[in-house]
Amino acid sequence: MALDVLAIALTNLATMSERRIDRLVHPDLNQGLPPFLSPDAGVNSGFMMAQVTAAALASECKVLAHPASVDTIPTDGNKEDVVPMAMTAAVKGYGPELYGFLAGLTRDPDRASDLFGSLCEQIWKNLAGFRWESSFRVWAYAVARNEFLRSLRSGARANKNVPLSDVPSVLAVVEAVRTTTAW
Repeated sequence: MALDVLAIALTNLATMSERRIDRLVHPDLNQGLPPFLSPDAGVNSGFMMAQVTAAALASECKVLAHPASVDTIPTDGNKEDVVPMAMTAAVKGYGPELYGFLAGLTRDPDRASDLFGSLCEQIWKNLAGFRWESSFRVWAYAVARNEFLRSLRSGARANKNVPLSDVPSVLAVVEAVRTTTAW
């Protein structure tokens, strides 16, 4: 639930930032500044695209900030009527970063995907043993490292020598998480 609250707070910050950019470039609201902060508005869009980008990012934040903790699904033959989706919140918050970590270790996106599934299972199984002696992030990284080492010991697929530059989607996600999230 803490990650849900953090996502909501960051979404509010993104929305406020977008509104401030709009006030700066909007000719009716910017107190006499040139429209879109451009000397030749109409031909030159000036900072209009900055506002459009900020609006798109704020909208994406709103989609991603839907709190997983409010979503419940009855399970176990309707005996368990409230099953909080805490694992969904954890995967949403840490998944891209942990997947990127595994992709870096394996240098194989398919193997990283397999290990990520095992990682989620291990985190779920061992969650009761998490004692808050460290942050959840540090603990999750330790579990990811242990899953990787376990896969090496068990003779899982051989490590392919694939440069990370061949996995742009992982790099983009990891970089986005690294630059936009304070852990």
